[in-house]
Amino acid sequence: MSKAADFYELSPAYRVEPGGFASAAIISCSLCGDTIDGMGGPGRGAVCLKCAAEMIAGRLRGCVIWENSDPASA
Repeated sequence: MSKAADFYELSPAYRVEPGGFASAAIISCSLCGDTIDGMGGPGRGAVCLKCAAEMIAGRLRGCVIWENSDPASA
């Protein structure tokens, strides 16, 4: 069995502005640019909880148009 870590070093994750650059390790919201997770990127098409709630409520109808990048479903 492997030994459990005694401690973890945390590093801050900063907001990425829409249209900005983020490393592949950061998952940011495709709508507002907020950082969703600091690990496991790229997460194209990911949406934060705040934007998801707005979409579910229908308040973003007509404002959000997703481009289909999957050639198999075209």
